[in-house]
Amino acid sequence: SIRQHQGAWLQIRLAFTGMGCCFSSGELQGGLSAPKELSAKVSKLAHSRLRRLRELDETTKIPFILIELTGEGDGEGEIEVCGKNEYGVYEALDEFFLTQWGCTKLDPGDLSDNTKIPFCSAQYRWDGFRAQGTEGLNNMGKSTMQVIDYVAGQLSWTLAMVNGGNVGEVGEVRETQIVFKAPHPMNLVAPHMMVEMRSAGYIEVCCDLDDENRGVLDIIDSYFRDRFKAEQMDGHEDFCDRYYKTSDNVFKGTSGSSESNFNLLVTDVCDKIVKINGWSLVSANSGNYGEQGMHSEQQLLFRKDYHPLGDTSYT
Repeated sequence: SIRQHQGAWLQIRLAFTGMGCCFSSGELQGGLSAPKELSAKVSKLAHSRLRRLRELDETTKIPFILIELTGEGDGEGEIEVCGKNEYGVYEALDEFFLTQWGCTKLDPGDLSDNTKIPFCSAQYRWDGFRAQGTEGLNNMGKSTMQVIDYVAGQLSWTLAMVNGGNVGEVGEVRETQIVFKAPHPMNLVAPHMMVEMRSAGYIEVCCDLDDENRGVLDIIDSYFRDRFKAEQMDGHEDFCDRYYKTSDNVFKGTSGSSESNFNLLVTDVCDKIVKINGWSLVSANSGNYGEQGMHSEQQLLFRKDYHPLGDTSYT
């Protein structure tokens, strides 16, 4: 029941609090608590609570998986996978990350008392994260789309949500969580596209479209040139599929200020793309980076549903 899930999760939170893994006020600068050594008693308690959650999870009928990408710096990243191993998805992801991305498999721990507390079911060292300069250029968006193209386009899992954010002193550490739910055969033919906007004056497009669907790129190219006075720039293939530099006076104000027009422009982009036949917004996430979080960035994830039901989305 929901009450059982909430009770078990509360017990996990209490166990982690005992380990010093939660925030407290005033102990360190920034309100962080000092790290504490994990006692055997607390470790055993946490493992016990996690085993109870596993038992509750086995009663669910619709499988979900979560893939979290973390970019800590150029060439420094980590991947975590959580969720049920249905339809051989863990084995498929293992091959993908090891052979295509060149990752190194790590030990995530397990539910036995003599291991570290597991925060995921599979864990990888990812050296393929790329970041350059101080204006937010990175390949997190392109990497996210590669995962989506593989899990949805080849394994047929349904993209449910993409959630991301920035941490670190100037928002330089990027995290993205990609959630998929039970497979559906229509995912094998439904293309996805990501548009990433940065208030520093850049727009990125990441996609893997066949000839039948590439017309959308020409439409938004014309739109970016007209609405944002943008110019497409070459030499950024490692970071995205199309890279645009906007006019200097398009994005106004700093993040969160009353002068900022960033949210207005994001909505304008969304409105433009969802009016293109078949395309709909699946997920959106945003973050801040730069000194005092002065810059905003937004990822918009779209899917084209051109199945027998017409323009009606099937999710």
